[in-house]
Amino acid sequence: MSPQLKARFRALVAGPWGWFPLLTIWAGLTSLLLALAYSMARREVAGGEALYWVAFPLGVMPVAAILLRPYRARRERLALIVLLGIQMFLPFLLRSPTSFTGYDELLHFRSLADILRTGHLFHPNPLLTVSPYFPALEISTSSVAQLSGADPFAAAVVLLAFIRVLFAAALFLLFEEVAGSSRLAGLAALIYILNPSFAFFDSRFAYETLALPLMPVILLVVARWARSGAPGWRPAPTLLLAVLLVTLTVTHHVTSYGMITLLVGWAILQPLLRRSRDRYSGSIAMVALVAVLGVGVWLFSVASLTLGYLVAPLGGAVRQMINLIATGEGRSLFQSATGQLAPVWERFAGLAASGFLLAWLPIGLGVIVRRMRHDSLAVLLALLALGYPASLVLRLTPTGSEAAGRSSAMIYFGLALVVALGVDAWRDLVAWIVQHLRLPWAVTARVWLMVSSTPPFRVLGVAAIGLLTLGGVIVGTTPATRLPGPYLVSADARSIDGESLAVARWARAELGSDRRIAADRVNRLLLGSYGEEHVVFHHSEGIESWQLFVTPVVGVNERNRLVRLTLEYILIDRRLSESLPLSGFYYEEGEIAHGRHTTPISPQVLGKWDGVTAVDRVFDSGDIQIYDVRRISGAP
Repeated sequence: MSPQLKARFRALVAGPWGWFPLLTIWAGLTSLLLALAYSMARREVAGGEALYWVAFPLGVMPVAAILLRPYRARRERLALIVLLGIQMFLPFLLRSPTSFTGYDELLHFRSLADILRTGHLFHPNPLLTVSPYFPALEISTSSVAQLSGADPFAAAVVLLAFIRVLFAAALFLLFEEVAGSSRLAGLAALIYILNPSFAFFDSRFAYETLALPLMPVILLVVARWARSGAPGWRPAPTLLLAVLLVTLTVTHHVTSYGMITLLVGWAILQPLLRRSRDRYSGSIAMVALVAVLGVGVWLFSVASLTLGYLVAPLGGAVRQMINLIATGEGRSLFQSATGQLAPVWERFAGLAASGFLLAWLPIGLGVIVRRMRHDSLAVLLALLALGYPASLVLRLTPTGSEAAGRSSAMIYFGLALVVALGVDAWRDLVAWIVQHLRLPWAVTARVWLMVSSTPPFRVLGVAAIGLLTLGGVIVGTTPATRLPGPYLVSADARSIDGESLAVARWARAELGSDRRIAADRVNRLLLGSYGEEHVVFHHSEGIESWQLFVTPVVGVNERNRLVRLTLEYILIDRRLSESLPLSGFYYEEGEIAHGRHTTPISPQVLGKWDGVTAVDRVFDSGDIQIYDVRRISGAP
């Protein structure tokens, strides 16, 4: 590099935005690598998976190297966190750049389609019965679509990108408010962004994706209001808080319940931790009370069925945990329902990432006890961080694993701050050990303390961030669905292909919307979303439909079930006989109540409807058939 170019480079990185412009270009290049990995996987070209694993840490580690430096401008740190937030949104978009394919996305796409089709809220959603009662995400997306003229998917992408910018900025500002340091804020926000949910589940078109960013914003507004020194209810923050709380209430049930739990906890801690009662304790308590009342009114006056929706999985998790304690039988980690075990290096990276967080957790908690024990918000987040070890235990049961995955997004609000404080204070820890413990290795500790601020130490820190990145990807995804590829049985996005989508769209065009139809797990999802049909199964009707598909003949019981369900059509996908289901079941969870499948479903069982004289085949694509069963069920 010529001296002139060196001088320009130094001037650029010494400017007000530091490394941000260059790292923006770098983020674009690593995103291209990820896009190439997806493209290679679609075409079944060797090397796509290896490129996938390289792209993630390559995108994160240079940002981490800058954030770990002690002397960087605040705006540079904030800009890098927002950049990383957007960069970790791109895997969602690059995985499926033209349409919704995620399981939860399609559940909410049905609610969005109903709003765009009917112009009304609260239209029943057979795929997810509670979705219409928390419509903020769908309302926002439909507004963008109608104002811009964009199709629903494009409108959703624009909205989700805006939400991601809001989320990343709110994380930085909240952590900065608590820790009082932009360096600690950058490190904590970086750790949060690497949690297993951020790049995958919380990037999708689902109500939690909009609700989660509202939590740090609400905490930030309340914290700044309480610390501003201005007494009483001021119009600006009061109005802002009201809008935020109402929006959260009508966006997502569990997140709103988590928010009121934090606010109530904060209201309790505020007077307890202060040496003398301050005048802002009452204001925080009033915010908590308003939040509780708002959520309660919405729950019992509009969304009362949410209770039944949440109680069932909660009861299942409790039963499975009791069984785990009593018998020791639980979920096998890093193993799919078909028995496929993750490679050794993936298991090591996933466990090592969790071990890293657990190792720094007590150190960070010690920092809060020593330095911030009178800060009620810091103590509140520390208590939230203590949920992390419990969430690891929950992962030992099937239902608990799902709950742990969903709760990690909230737990990391506390865990990221505590771990960042621990990492930042590690030199103090070594100094304390050297001072108080007269051990032979004290000389080595002193040497390590002396070199702790040198580039080799920062290299270790960046390597640890790379490990956290890989661990988040491993824990937050399943091997079968990380990359696109050929059709797999009951594997969510890997079970969605052009044929399945064409069938769903044909049903909407030829059969009409809201026709009562039963199908396997994935085709049911497509028929209910893209097909806009009234799919019939246990969660929508309270009556199981899987017996219609797995029994060897159409007998009296099957005919009676058709009548009870008032079914009009049945969809059969012959490809289900190719292998065991990746999700564990083909149709509904009830089919494995007495044990998981050990052999694929028989082709003869799938073809039994061809021999029933009162049934007409109305569609046949080769792999997929739709049968008209109205003459048996009596449906109009």
